[in-house]
Amino acid sequence: MHYLLRRAPDSETIRYTGQSSPWFLLPEVLLGALLLPLFGAGLALWAVAGARFATTRAIITDERIVAHLGVVRRQTVELSLVQAESIRVDQSWLGRLFDYGSIVISAAGNPQPRIPGIRRPRQFLQRFVEIQERAVDACRQRVVELERQPRSKETPMAEALEAVGQ
Repeated sequence: MHYLLRRAPDSETIRYTGQSSPWFLLPEVLLGALLLPLFGAGLALWAVAGARFATTRAIITDERIVAHLGVVRRQTVELSLVQAESIRVDQSWLGRLFDYGSIVISAAGNPQPRIPGIRRPRQFLQRFVEIQERAVDACRQRVVELERQPRSKETPMAEALEAVGQ
C-alpha cells in the first residue's frame, strides 16, 4: 500500500498518481549551481530541491484525492471526490513548455489546496474528472437503491423509545 494511503480502507484502490516534475525545481537547481562555491550553499539548495521533488505527490483513488507536500513543513491534503466542486490547472509559460503545473481543487467550505509542480497536469485533470464522475455515479446509484428499499412504519427513534418504556 502506498505510504499516503496507510489509513485507507482495503477496498480503496489507487487510480492515478501525479508526481512532481523535475523542471519545476529548475530555478532552485540553477541557483544552487551559482552558489556552489559559497561554502556549500548550493549543496543545501540542491538538497532542498531534491527533498521537494521526492515528497510532492498527488494520488487519486476511487474515493478521494490525497496530496502530500514537503518534508520539514509537511502539508497533507485529503478530499473526497464527491465533495470536490472543481479542479483547475495553473501553468506558467515555462510550465507549458516543460509540461508541469499546479493543481488547485475547490470544495464547499474548504480552502483551495494548491499542489505545485505536478508533471503532466492536464492528464491529471482529465483522469480526476473521469474518476470523480464514476464516484458520483456510484453515490447516486446507492441513493436510488436506498430509496427503493421498503421503509418500516415506525422510525428507529420510536422503536428505541418503546424499548426503553417496556
